[in-house]
Amino acid sequence: MDVSVVPECSAELKPVVGQKFQSLDFTFAFYDVYACAVGFDTRKQGMRKVDDVTTWYYVVCNREGQKKSNDQLNERFGFSMKRRRLSKRCGCKASISFKFFSEGGHPGYIVQDFNEVQNHDMVESEHQHFMSINRHLDDVHQKFILDCSKANIGPTLTFKVLKETLGGFDHVGCTVGDIRNASRDIKAYTHGFDVQMVLDGMAKKKEMSESYTYHYEVNDHNQLVALFWCDGLMKRNYHMFGDIVAFDSTYNTNRYIPFALLCAL
Repeated sequence: MDVSVVPECSAELKPVVGQKFQSLDFTFAFYDVYACAVGFDTRKQGMRKVDDVTTWYYVVCNREGQKKSNDQLNERFGFSMKRRRLSKRCGCKASISFKFFSEGGHPGYIVQDFNEVQNHDMVESEHQHFMSINRHLDDVHQKFILDCSKANIGPTLTFKVLKETLGGFDHVGCTVGDIRNASRDIKAYTHGFDVQMVLDGMAKKKEMSESYTYHYEVNDHNQLVALFWCDGLMKRNYHMFGDIVAFDSTYNTNRYIPFALLCAL
C-alpha cells in the first residue's frame, strides 16, 4: 500500500514556488536545510545548460526511482554480477526544480516546481546524523585519516578513535564507509608518487644524520626494484653482533614488487 507523507516543517524553511535565490549554491543550501529539518536525503538528478550557463536544475529525494535488478546492471555494464545490492529506493516523487532568470541584469534562480509529498517515513531525529546530508569529511577529518593511513591504521579503527576522541557517534560526522572511501581516494591520489615520497623522506633523514645511509635501484622503466637503508643504531648493532638473517620475500605479495624489510634490533 502506498503511503503519502507530508513532512511537518516551519513555513520559513519550506520552499515555495516562485521563491527566488541569488545563485544555485543558495538554492541547494536552502533545500538541504529543509531536507535535513524534516529528515530525508537529496540527490541532484538532472540539469540543462546553455552556453555554459545552467538554465534548469532538478533535485529529488534520494529514495526516488526503483532498485535495478542484477540482469539490468549486467546488460548495462556488460559483465556478470551476482552480488546482492541493498537499495533504499522506493519510487518517492518528492522533488524540486530551479529555473534560471535574469531581471534588470541581476541573474538568479527561481523555484519552478516543488513536490513535498513523500511515500516513506522520515528519518528520526536521533538517527539523522547518519544521513548523507549530515556527513561531511572536512580538512580535519582528511588530515586525521591521512595520519592514520601513514601509521597503517585501518578505517574501522580510525572511526573508533574518532568516536572516542570526539565523544560519540553523533559528533564524528561520518561513517566507517566514508572513512574507507576517503582512504581509498588518498591512496589513488598518491599512486605513482608514493615511491618518491619515501625517497624524499629518506633524503631528509640523511640531511639530519650523517650516519643514515640509503640506496635504491631503478630499472629501464624508472621503476623501483631495490631499496636499502640503515641508521646509526643499525650499523652499531651489526658491528657488535654481525647476525645474518635469510628469509623468503615472495609470501603474500600485493600488486607491488616483493618488498623485504631488514631490521637490526
